[in-house]
Amino acid sequence: MIYSIKGTVKKVSSSKVVVETPAGLSFEIAISPRLVGKLRLGESCEVLVAFVSTEKFFGFYGFEDEQQREVFYKLEAVSGIGHKLAYNIVSFSKVKELQKKAQAGDVEFFTQIPGVGKKTARKLIVELSQIFEEEVSFSKLFLDKEDQLLLEILKSLGFKMTEIRKILPKVDKSKPVEERVKVALKYLSES
Repeated sequence: MIYSIKGTVKKVSSSKVVVETPAGLSFEIAISPRLVGKLRLGESCEVLVAFVSTEKFFGFYGFEDEQQREVFYKLEAVSGIGHKLAYNIVSFSKVKELQKKAQAGDVEFFTQIPGVGKKTARKLIVELSQIFEEEVSFSKLFLDKEDQLLLEILKSLGFKMTEIRKILPKVDKSKPVEERVKVALKYLSES
């Protein structure tokens, strides 16, 4: 496995860099816009890389740090993600931000990533939560705003998510939130 490529920056574009090694070999590396901003033509650099070889792609992806590369490897292995989308994801935002947004179940944040719709965003949140070994807020993934409000009210009253999830399907969604809270409290007091 190739860990990094060290040499002189020969060419920089909005999404690629060419690095010439002391041995005279030049490597083209796909990089994120944040990494582009850190590289200067003619200066020496070392770029952490992942080598990807598929039927349609043979090349390197560059990373800002080890953590970004590790998340890339884990996402790339997820069925339906692939190397291009995995790189778009880790390049879109810093890893800490991805971790925070996944933990919060922020579907809207992930749909801003090119190539990610709502279904993929939900899948990403689950996968990233497993990668970061955190509990994801499933309520924000699959519930509408009124259901989320009901959950927040019941949680603020001291009920556990496991209790709330059990009774939620029993509460009539057509009623206003105030009535739904009363019905939910009734079911929770019976359990």
